[in-house]
Amino acid sequence: MKLAEVIDPKILPSLLDSLSGETVLGIDIGSRAAKGVLLHGDEIHVARVSTGVRMQDSADELLDDLLESAGIERSEIRYVVCTGYGHGALQFADIGSRIVTEIS
Repeated sequence: MKLAEVIDPKILPSLLDSLSGETVLGIDIGSRAAKGVLLHGDEIHVARVSTGVRMQDSADELLDDLLESAGIERSEIRYVVCTGYGHGALQFADIGSRIVTEIS
């Protein structure tokens, strides 16, 4: 879906300017499901997978689904932000990342 379909048109130009063509990923990893949002250009890609015993495996499956949806390579992601129950278990050595908690 396009950003313009879900973002208030009054703030869309400034949001697009701030992203400046970057590809960024947000992952919320919970005890039951992992949800992800990939912003690429003017598009938003979303995915959800069940969380397994190994949270990293769930996050990798989620990332694979998002990359396939966007038709891009992992190396194109500039940054990933992780939050949720399993945020501390996630590692993306080849992508810049930041852990966000409820008290960040």
